[in-house]
Amino acid sequence: MANRRLSEHTRAAYRRDVAAWLAYCAERSVEPLRASFLEVNAYARGLEASKLAPWIVGLAMVALFLPIHIQIGARLPLWYHLFFLITLAPLVVLGAQLRLGRARG
Repeated sequence: MANRRLSEHTRAAYRRDVAAWLAYCAERSVEPLRASFLEVNAYARGLEASKLAPWIVGLAMVALFLPIHIQIGARLPLWYHLFFLITLAPLVVLGAQLRLGRARG
């Protein structure tokens, strides 16, 4: 975490997010890097129920799914990886906007 490009506030936020995920896993006897999609999804739904901004929840979900994606990566063709990476950020933003629209409407 000694990256000079990140502010101390950003590093502190990352530490809090990781600590929250580790605590969640410890409470459920889940190994954090081997969590299943269902376990990550349950954690994300808990975040959604909180008052966090939807885009934060979306980014947390993406970050938590990446280790799972890497584990299954060798079984998937290259085009899938390229499509996944290209569409990742736009879909996270779109999902957050749609969720905000439903919350306001």
